[in-house]
Amino acid sequence: MVPPVDITPTQVPGNVLGNGLAVAFLALLHIQIAAYPQGAAALSTLSQGISLMRDDPRHERFAHGLISSMAYVFSFGAAVAIFWVL
Repeated sequence: MVPPVDITPTQVPGNVLGNGLAVAFLALLHIQIAAYPQGAAALSTLSQGISLMRDDPRHERFAHGLISSMAYVFSFGAAVAIFWVL
């Protein structure tokens, strides 16, 4: 049987309201950034399909732009998540 471990909470400098708001803001920002690639992936797939069926270059450019923006947003979201942990 493993003996219980005494865990003491670490005190974080600053007030609870300020720290809580900062963590909440970063968490919500990270969630919104993470949701963008999901929607953009579905929309770019649909736009690419329309482009192939109708031979429409506008949808092709739109899908390409969405995929490019997904790469930028994903990398920014990963950086936000790393800053959130630090």
